[in-house]
Amino acid sequence: MRERERRVARTVEQGGTFVRSRADGLPEIATLARRLLRHAERVTALSSQEYSATRNASRGEAALIARRKADLRETHLKRIAKAGRKLMRNVPGVARALAVPAKSAPADTLVASARAMVKAVRPARKLFVEAGFAPDFDKACANAANALAHAARESGSSAARTARVRRDLADAIRDGRATIEVIDAVLQPRFALDSGLAIEWRSATRVGRRAGRPPRRRARVQPPPPTDPS
Repeated sequence: MRERERRVARTVEQGGTFVRSRADGLPEIATLARRLLRHAERVTALSSQEYSATRNASRGEAALIARRKADLRETHLKRIAKAGRKLMRNVPGVARALAVPAKSAPADTLVASARAMVKAVRPARKLFVEAGFAPDFDKACANAANALAHAARESGSSAARTARVRRDLADAIRDGRATIEVIDAVLQPRFALDSGLAIEWRSATRVGRRAGRPPRRRARVQPPPPTDPS
């Protein structure tokens, strides 16, 4: 959640707190108060979900994909490609299948490359085994590719869930602010008679300024004094 969105969300929650404590004395907003409370509770719940999803994704999923990519590329693809260029040098077109993607390549590129490489070397598996590779080296490479593909799919699903939570949160904040505006209009006659009530309400529902030091103002450059024509 961006900083401004967080500040706006806080006003919906604070507005909910206000109407919960004051609703009995403000019968004209009883229905609106219940509506604002629902929005406030939804904002709180979705904010928590969004925070948890973002933290878990940033900490765990990216690290897992990085490990899977490194394992597939360094442990399997580079070894198979290096040996294959010698063992299969007379096989037409094999050089393309033995190309290893760059370290920065996305997961789906590495997976596709691994599957193409495994398919290309299987007919010559005996040559690799005789050269010292494990008898199931091709299956091990395929399994590493599948593990990376699975991690990437899970990350994509998590990202989609997080995006959905963020959309729902934005809707809840917008609905909450709309209800606050209506309550504000309904309570104008009350505010005219009770300045304390008006201050309390506006303090709860006003979107605060961004925290931090104010921007530095540039010093105005004074124009040079006019020259004496004499």
